[in-house]
Amino acid sequence: MSQAPSPRERDRRGFLKMLAAATTLLPAAARAQAPAPPAQPAPATPAAPATPAAPEHSTGEARLLTEVLRARYPDRFNEAQWTTIASDFDGDLSGGKRLRAMKLTNGDEPDITFRA
Repeated sequence: MSQAPSPRERDRRGFLKMLAAATTLLPAAARAQAPAPPAQPAPATPAAPATPAAPEHSTGEARLLTEVLRARYPDRFNEAQWTTIASDFDGDLSGGKRLRAMKLTNGDEPDITFRA
């Protein structure tokens, strides 16, 4: 007989669905928030940004993930820690892109053979 899934499994499944939806929507949100190119050159007066600038090497996805955390937990970290979090996200995302770029053929085998 099959058993009804426990509430913990339902929560895990719901979390994974939410995570998949968020990952799907992040690129669209990044494109929607991208500034349009200015029609005229802007004046030379520097304006103070409302939020601190992300690190130069940070991707849009890493910046968006950091902003989600910043909105959810605004008082937990200082600016140096937020910068570190954004760079950690950036490293994790670039590692994932490298893994997805490596294509395996049907004949590829694992380096280690497991035996029971």
